[in-house]
Amino acid sequence: MNSRISYSFSSLRVAVMLCCLALGVASSACSDDTTDNNSAGENSTMNSGSVDCPDGERYNPIVGRCLAEQTGSNNVSTNSSQNGDDNSNPNNTSDNSQTNNTTSNQEPGNMEPGNQEPGNMEPGNQEPGNMEPGNMEPGDEDMGSMGNNMSEPDMGSMDEPDMMIPQMTCGVGSLKGRACAPSGDILAAATVTVTGTDCATGMPFTTTVQTAGDGSYSIPNVPSGLHDVTLASGSFMRTFPVQIRDGMETDLTREASKYCVEASAVKIAVISGSYDDVESILDDLQLDYDIKGTDGGGLVFGFPTDSTGLTNTRNFLKDPAAMAQYDIIFINCGNLWDMLNATAPGDINTIMTNLHTHFSNGRSIYASDWAHMFIERPFVSILDFFPAGGDDTDVTGARQGYAPQNIMATVESPELLSLLGTNSVLIDFPQNPPTVINNNWVMVAGADPGATVHLRGDAQQCMSTTSCDSAGATLTGSPLLVTYKHPVHGGSFAFTSFHNHAAGTPISPEISKILKFLIFQL
Repeated sequence: MNSRISYSFSSLRVAVMLCCLALGVASSACSDDTTDNNSAGENSTMNSGSVDCPDGERYNPIVGRCLAEQTGSNNVSTNSSQNGDDNSNPNNTSDNSQTNNTTSNQEPGNMEPGNQEPGNMEPGNQEPGNMEPGNMEPGDEDMGSMGNNMSEPDMGSMDEPDMMIPQMTCGVGSLKGRACAPSGDILAAATVTVTGTDCATGMPFTTTVQTAGDGSYSIPNVPSGLHDVTLASGSFMRTFPVQIRDGMETDLTREASKYCVEASAVKIAVISGSYDDVESILDDLQLDYDIKGTDGGGLVFGFPTDSTGLTNTRNFLKDPAAMAQYDIIFINCGNLWDMLNATAPGDINTIMTNLHTHFSNGRSIYASDWAHMFIERPFVSILDFFPAGGDDTDVTGARQGYAPQNIMATVESPELLSLLGTNSVLIDFPQNPPTVINNNWVMVAGADPGATVHLRGDAQQCMSTTSCDSAGATLTGSPLLVTYKHPVHGGSFAFTSFHNHAAGTPISPEISKILKFLIFQL
């Protein structure tokens, strides 16, 4: 019974549809005979098989009203749906199956003319979907045309200074990172400076902090926006851009090696010495340097064992233009002063003047132990070498340190204390003849208040000025590592009583760390 009823209704529906189709065809055929002077509204109905439409309109039997005739190949319905409107609305009556309704430059869909992707979109170059310009997710958009409602980017790329997304909201964020040498060694006591413009006030700002003992730094309350960050330690620095976002932390520690200070811009010259080897420390730090000569090696029958190396050194230190090519000059502990006095004493005053000029031009000098005269003579008022108040021209007067001895030195500078994490460190002055003889190492009696004494300790003197076979009196609080930086022109120098031995007993990890720290103070 049910199947028969269903069949009857189905037959009836088919009959009705065929009838409607016939009427539609008839009406369409009659539409060519409509009178121009007659008008028809939207609710016009068929009368005696015809409908009157105004000029330029034709009766459409599908929707049951008159519509404007369409003839051009690029025409589209003037009521095309936009921004997600219902495309089934009778007002959107463009028959997409008709060849005269196709748009030659459009993708499928109901769109205004343009180069849109498929979908119902406002004109523009948006990705597919119903988007107003400015409400887009971050991607490959043109930065200059992005709206204020941009979603936050993936925070995984926040530490990429070369992938910057404009900050659209004024506020404050924070920055953290780690300073390092080109080798990756951490840089304690380096300065980190953020400079930029506060978008809330339009005023420039500068914020500076110092790195901790592990090289880390953290800067809160940084105005949001794209700013410059500068890492600096002595002559070494690096500047790079960083995006700070409102209420967020920019973390550079995950790829700290990308932000190490640069070495290529710092030029280093080294004078090799018989008893010291700063070159090995520079190698560990992956710093480039040029050997500009040697200490001559010593005298044999009145002649230096390395006359060529000594000549190269003398020529370099006599030429201020050649010296000016370098930011730092290292003079290793050795026989250089003795060799110059023996072979070219007339050049010494010129060399001292050139070293002082080098310093006055904002550059740096390092000397260790027996090279102390290259600090004492040019800078007589800053370090007082042993004996206190002694003659600055006396090369042997300060060579009164006894060996072997271990000195438990006090760490006095906050910078070195931060690096070592302890207020004392063992300084070894070994005695390993014939390879390395540390007897008669250079002692410092005092330093100008403007100098920084990083290490100080009670040191045993030689028994007498003529014999160091046994220990004599103790010099209390002798400075063992001192740096000085001029407050105006920025020139600096450093002196250490101890050094990285060219041979003999290896230095301890603590001393290696201290000497690396020292290099980045210059």
